[in-house]
Amino acid sequence: MEGSKIDGIIRQYGGRESAILAILQDIQAEEKYLPKETLEYVSQRMQIPLGQIFRIATFYNALSLKPRGRHKIDVCLGTACHVRGGRES
Repeated sequence: MEGSKIDGIIRQYGGRESAILAILQDIQAEEKYLPKETLEYVSQRMQIPLGQIFRIATFYNALSLKPRGRHKIDVCLGTACHVRGGRES
């Protein structure tokens, strides 16, 4: 992703550090994952330590540091799914 697109996403949120999760989500929506180079760029532009950005990116399951396929499939093996007939599907 080129720097101008990333800058546009950052500007959309006013460059606020409190919006870093939303910024990362928007970048991932474009790239399908969060490349290391992109996170380094965000870190420099927003003056947020790279380690802090990595902590956020690895904490949330919705964010990925590795490319994902077009579709994500989750299989629920919990009690709530079983009670609702999940095994029969």
